[in-house]
Amino acid sequence: MSQSLTGIAASKGIAMAPAFILEQPDMDIQKKTVSDVEEEAARYKKAVATAKEDLLQLKIKHLKKWAKIRQKFFCPSACFGRP
Repeated sequence: MSQSLTGIAASKGIAMAPAFILEQPDMDIQKKTVSDVEEEAARYKKAVATAKEDLLQLKIKHLKKWAKIRQKFFCPSACFGRP
């Protein structure tokens, strides 16, 4: 699929990159009556802990990726032609 966009350019040049379409998921939220409040609170706390761990792992993954990119482009030896 190809699409061309027009507008006022901030600077001269051309840019090519993959484009991503962000679609909002259908959030079907259902109301429920909870009989065991303690169990539900524990489920909530576990979900929060899992989400925090997932975000931490994602952060670590991307920090490693960007460290390699920074090293490649911003390494002083690269500026002076040394390996």
